[in-house]
Amino acid sequence: VFQGAFASTGQKCTATRRVYVQASVAERFLNALAERTRSARIGYGLDDGVEIGPLVNARQLGAVLQEIERAAGQGTVHAGGRRYEDSAHPGGLFVEPTIFTDLPTTSTLACDEVFGPAVGIWEYETFDDAVTAANNTRYGLSAAVFTRDLDRAKEFAERIKAGVVRVNTQTAGIEPHAPLSGWRESGYGQAEQGRAAIDFFTDIKTIYLNPSQDGRQPS
Repeated sequence: VFQGAFASTGQKCTATRRVYVQASVAERFLNALAERTRSARIGYGLDDGVEIGPLVNARQLGAVLQEIERAAGQGTVHAGGRRYEDSAHPGGLFVEPTIFTDLPTTSTLACDEVFGPAVGIWEYETFDDAVTAANNTRYGLSAAVFTRDLDRAKEFAERIKAGVVRVNTQTAGIEPHAPLSGWRESGYGQAEQGRAAIDFFTDIKTIYLNPSQDGRQPS
């Protein structure tokens, strides 16, 4: 979850933005993720050991901080939530990776792409509750499930309304040979990458050739 939410500073269309955790393990999960997030090294992206680099420009920095501030007024912040000042790179466009709970399901963080290092966590009781909540969005690009139950993993993959589904691995990594297909309001309808992309950029021509000189069909 840490990698899915915060790799590339959350600036991926497939970044993890919503996490649904079974209530019986929610507190333990939250504490572990918060501890991992607070220990993340923030700074210049080419420095050894840096895990969270800068945002792409000042405009995006302002937009992300605005959304984090808005979410902080709606829910509870468990890690991050502020601009990060790097003494080695003053004025850098850094934001602390941020974890929220208690956000409304209608909040911007739950409904729209922030393109920054912020993630919301919600508890659920039953598997059906989790799938319903995960599908409660107009988007459908990438989803992941973490489980030891293969039957549950297969059922999730069938029921989730997303073009990419991963089991026990982060949402944000996409192999270049595999199609990236967005459902609903994600993407432009045609799958990107892989054979599907080649087909999209291919003009198909069907040619019938009669090799005879007199126009007769060959016997």
